[in-house]
Amino acid sequence: MNSLLYDAWVLHRREYPTKHEFSYHVPVFIFDLAELESGAVDSVWFRRRLVKGSQAKPGAMLPRLLSLREWDYLYPGPGGLRQKLGRALAAGGLEAGLAGGQVRLVTSARFLGYAFNPVNFWLIYNDGEAQGLAAAVAEVNNTFGEKHLYVLGGGSSQAFPARYAARKEFHVSPFNDMEGDYEFSFGDARTGMDISIDLVHEGNSLLHARLWSDQAGRPLTASALGGLLLHPQRALTYPRILRQAASLYLRRRLPVHTKPQPSSPMTIRFNPPPSSWLDRLAQGLILGKLAGFKGGSLVIRLPDGREIVKGGGEPGPRACMEVSDPAFFRRLLTRGATGLGEAYVDGLWDTDDLLKVFGFFLCNETRLKRRERPNPAANLLQRMLSRGYHKPPANTRSGSRANVSAHYDLSNQAFSLFLDPTMTYSCAVFDDPENPQEPLEEAQRRKLRLMAQKAGIKPGDQVLEIGCGWGSFAALAAQEFDCRVTALTLSRQQFEYTRDLVER
Repeated sequence: MNSLLYDAWVLHRREYPTKHEFSYHVPVFIFDLAELESGAVDSVWFRRRLVKGSQAKPGAMLPRLLSLREWDYLYPGPGGLRQKLGRALAAGGLEAGLAGGQVRLVTSARFLGYAFNPVNFWLIYNDGEAQGLAAAVAEVNNTFGEKHLYVLGGGSSQAFPARYAARKEFHVSPFNDMEGDYEFSFGDARTGMDISIDLVHEGNSLLHARLWSDQAGRPLTASALGGLLLHPQRALTYPRILRQAASLYLRRRLPVHTKPQPSSPMTIRFNPPPSSWLDRLAQGLILGKLAGFKGGSLVIRLPDGREIVKGGGEPGPRACMEVSDPAFFRRLLTRGATGLGEAYVDGLWDTDDLLKVFGFFLCNETRLKRRERPNPAANLLQRMLSRGYHKPPANTRSGSRANVSAHYDLSNQAFSLFLDPTMTYSCAVFDDPENPQEPLEEAQRRKLRLMAQKAGIKPGDQVLEIGCGWGSFAALAAQEFDCRVTALTLSRQQFEYTRDLVER
């Protein structure tokens, strides 16, 4: 039998910003996936459950001491382990067919129905090759009902110890932010147990973790499995980790980092955020609006793992959105295109190609406008929700100033990051639209001169500009057309910027 039980050790060593180290003893299984599928490892002590809520096999009236439940691994819902592994490999850019070869699963089985698995490892070998690892999947779980799949390798064999690297994309410990890279090292799980992970940032090692055993693995015999009843270590693992976390927080005073919203398509939420009736109503209205879209296609992955496809039938962009929070639909319903952008910044949704998502909506813009007012009840609800979320001040003198300030007084420095040096906040006029080499500043000055020419401004004229922005037209008109300009703005920061511009 290739499936083995190991008496293993886990080591955590923190290097920065403070040194801290602890280790604990834990039993770990290395399962041969082929033996799991064939039932070769099933016994009076252990069984594999295929579907959540499934009953025991005939003749097995009592629950097993140990069990492995397929819905605990990789993706939620039905589907064999090998099928799910192929899906994970394909999502990570590797050949799904790799899952058809030799596979070892490093994990902790459920003990009397309970399991604590911070990380599982799927180790994939090329058939017919005695040495080398073809690929690996590190399945990392956190305490928020989320998991992340790090797909490692390129499909070609790598000699042992096989080493891989991956950018950190998943929140696990509150004492680490999202910066850094993981460096993985795998020994040959067919002959022993030795896996290590290092978190490295800017050349500095922040954290080192290792899972290893100095003893040979034991076959899954009745005596070996039954001996786990006398093994108290597995029940102490989680309390020990909590104790160490308390020490880091209370004694070492390590700062705590707030958990960000998951944004990677390789992050899976087993317990998605609760969805209120308002979120569900908004979701139904938004999906209904998308029902008539024909150009391109949009795959929407919902927080509960379901996928909904909109569009199809006509050419256009093929995009994918990963919705991580049900509040996204409410934001989109109440704030429209602005809400779409705000929700992206706030991490409520993500995509692997932002241009394709916006391209899909632009492709269907005509249908979107045509469907904006098909349902009076839906529009009434949208207006009511919009007022509750964002009620702009009335267009009085003070209200107008507040509206303008909310948009333009974000800081001149912020606008300078995406405007040209003239700080002109509208479209430019290029001499040759096919020539991308012309600087934006020159195209903006051309536009300003055209405005003055079309207005027929002559030397000595008095010009009133209402809403002058950062003063680019006022300065150019006075300087080049010898006129007197009175410029108005309700923005305090625009006023100060323009006054300084004129003085310069």
